[in-house]
Amino acid sequence: MNTSTLMISPQTALPSIFVGNQGTLIEDFYSAGSIDVANGTTPLTVYTGTDPNTGEMIIMASQSKDGTWETPIEVARSSGVVSVAGQQLNDGRFVIAWSEIQGTDMMNPYPSTTIKYSLSDTNGGQWASAEMLTSTEETAFNLQLTSTDDQILLTYLSTPDGPLAANKSLWSSTFFENQWSAPAMLLEPQTILEYELSGQGDSACLLATSTLEHGIYELHWTQAGWSESALVVRDADFPLDTAYEEEGDLILFWKGLNGTLNISRRGASTGMWQHAMDIVNGSSASSLQIQPLNLEGEKVFLLAYNQGSDRTDLWATWTDANGNILSEPRPLTFNQEGSFHELQIRPISDNMASLVALHSHGDRTTVREIPVAFPTGTDCDADGLDDFVAIAAGLIADCNENGVPDSCDILFSDSTDFNRNLIPDECETVGSPDCDGNGVFDRDEIALGILKDANNNGIPDQCEGSLPASSTVRSIPVSSMDFERYFRAENLSILATDTTTLLLEFDGALEESTSPSGPWTVVE
Repeated sequence: MNTSTLMISPQTALPSIFVGNQGTLIEDFYSAGSIDVANGTTPLTVYTGTDPNTGEMIIMASQSKDGTWETPIEVARSSGVVSVAGQQLNDGRFVIAWSEIQGTDMMNPYPSTTIKYSLSDTNGGQWASAEMLTSTEETAFNLQLTSTDDQILLTYLSTPDGPLAANKSLWSSTFFENQWSAPAMLLEPQTILEYELSGQGDSACLLATSTLEHGIYELHWTQAGWSESALVVRDADFPLDTAYEEEGDLILFWKGLNGTLNISRRGASTGMWQHAMDIVNGSSASSLQIQPLNLEGEKVFLLAYNQGSDRTDLWATWTDANGNILSEPRPLTFNQEGSFHELQIRPISDNMASLVALHSHGDRTTVREIPVAFPTGTDCDADGLDDFVAIAAGLIADCNENGVPDSCDILFSDSTDFNRNLIPDECETVGSPDCDGNGVFDRDEIALGILKDANNNGIPDQCEGSLPASSTVRSIPVSSMDFERYFRAENLSILATDTTTLLLEFDGALEESTSPSGPWTVVE
């Protein structure tokens, strides 16, 4: 067996470039770095960059004012930063906390860590020198911050066996009157798959998913401190997200062991949980986000998640307050190479939010920011802009000039895109014959391996007399999101063209049924 190891270092990493507009926050983001987008009166993005000249990691902070991200400010430097988190205080200042390791521990798989913090002025333009919050012989990571009426809460995971260890303990500290409390352990070492922290008003809640009973556990914080952990749901898997509604209800968005995505609500007055199950079925999501919003005066939830395997797109759906789907799941990124992961979300207006995610493609990682609004007849791609306005301004493509964004034509199967270049196939007709008349260009069928071209002349072999003239080979696209559909035909073959579309190629009649035993209905 051959074993290979990939070593990455701030000394050899490309310097990150903060863009802050046009859907891109940061180019060449350090893949071993950390980023946090904090919601508040003024949104704050805090992230780790690198300095190849010194080999140090740099903690940078940028505020969003009037919808524009400002030039990042350097907050601190360190030999190595494991995790960062930011939060706005009630007096307008910001606090950033991070865990760092010493230079001598950079190649140590079990490094000790120090948690430090820095405070800004009320404008966020000046940052104080870093101060130590605590030091531990273990590795502290996955720092999260939230605020209540008068305090800031910090939580983090810790383990003596390195960040990839199975067993981790969960810790917390509070910031009150410019002082941090001594960190206290909330959960004993166990297999914690993920946890999320939320705060509102005079309370906060932490929800963690563990392999213990395959459950999600809740801990509530009040002025009296943290409660004991209590089981909320069983048969839960990674990942999860949580958020408070304005009325104080706590919302949990989670994935079940069977791949379903579900919503649970804890009533502020009753303390009881209610569950809306199977919002999305068959999900492979590794990151979830939920954001309560308002649509024409009605409470709605924006559910965002990633989906796929080798290529991972971002998806979204909308539900009402009871978990009923208002908009069917749809991709926010469509047929893009690479993987979207590490999602974060922030509200922009009553019915619009911004999704921030890492997009890794090859050896490059980009931090993307994608606006999301409830899809309407005039905004089918849900980017918050009227389609007509966006097309006229050249912000989105409409190659067939039908007044509909190309991405929507492809998404709703009004146009095919078998070569997955995000251009409807009807816009690429020049030099692209379709000799068998099945609606798919020859070059696409050859490239996808649907048809053979033994002499590499660009003409399918079957169109050069290698198949009987009576053959009626055809192809149709079928959505892989449709469940309980069975097909049969002569010489039926299936090709997965992407994560959402299957291409069926067949001779003669194609029949479908909702049961493997029939009854069967002719489709084509």
